[in-house]
Amino acid sequence: DYYRERMTLPKKNLSFAETQHPYLRAWRTYTELEEPTPDEMVLRARAAYWGMVEAFDAMIGQILDALYANGLAENTLIVYTSDHGDMVGEHGLWWKHVFYEESVRVPLIMHWPEAIAAGQRCDCPISAVDVTATMLDALGAPALPNSDGRSFLGLVSDRRPTPDWADVAFSEYCADQYTPGGSAAERQPQDDTPPTCFQRMVRQNIDGAAWKLIYYHGDEPQLFNLSNDPDELHDLAQSPAHQAVRQQLTARVLDGWDPDEIAQIMAAKRAENKVLAAWARHTHPVDNYRWDLRPEMNRLEDFDPSAIE
Repeated sequence: DYYRERMTLPKKNLSFAETQHPYLRAWRTYTELEEPTPDEMVLRARAAYWGMVEAFDAMIGQILDALYANGLAENTLIVYTSDHGDMVGEHGLWWKHVFYEESVRVPLIMHWPEAIAAGQRCDCPISAVDVTATMLDALGAPALPNSDGRSFLGLVSDRRPTPDWADVAFSEYCADQYTPGGSAAERQPQDDTPPTCFQRMVRQNIDGAAWKLIYYHGDEPQLFNLSNDPDELHDLAQSPAHQAVRQQLTARVLDGWDPDEIAQIMAAKRAENKVLAAWARHTHPVDNYRWDLRPEMNRLEDFDPSAIE
């Protein structure tokens, strides 16, 4: 109830009919989001998500309190970030698997009083691979071999020179199986697997505006001007006036990234996985690797949000 009374419905609650891109329609079909989700269910789920975030923030506070109490905070680097966000009903979607900002843009908060001044805000696009490179740089350790990560320590600390930072960030997602193009039936997931194509996103500033292109191999891309359209409601990929931007960003996406080669690798793995799946169905091997996740594991029985100052 504490969170429920403060919760609002999604700002961009698009219906299935309003969802135009074929991959997003296939994803909504797979996740059973074709029909509108009742408001009460949406509010309850969003309240649970925000409650979880606040509980996690309180736990981070406990870690900080312990560091300060033991005189370790000044020279301890803390990085608060995540591998993905959640759509929580925006655009009529839930979970991740898409490249809208709610899913792909995540917090990145750093705390290191000895080296990073408090209250800074860096507007440069940062990728998750850059976080690892930055932490290694802060330790004075060598960079990882074969990693594209760049240290951004010089952007937030005077311990390093300010780097010549490329104003671009990439993200990509690849899994099985989705058939782009063709009829609606062909777009549906096969063998009960999620509808997934090879996606790659590039975000880059062009002429003072933040642009984002989402590339779907075999389908049309999506193109958004985040400066003018932060809610990503106006896909400009088919706009004649924006074809130069589309071509420029598509070239950036495909530079050093070969989706046809990825498709060949995935096809080979698909054949191997079918053999393994048939073996598992007949032998029922003990699963020692998958997490045993149960709904009750999400409960924080002793967490009292009203106790947070």
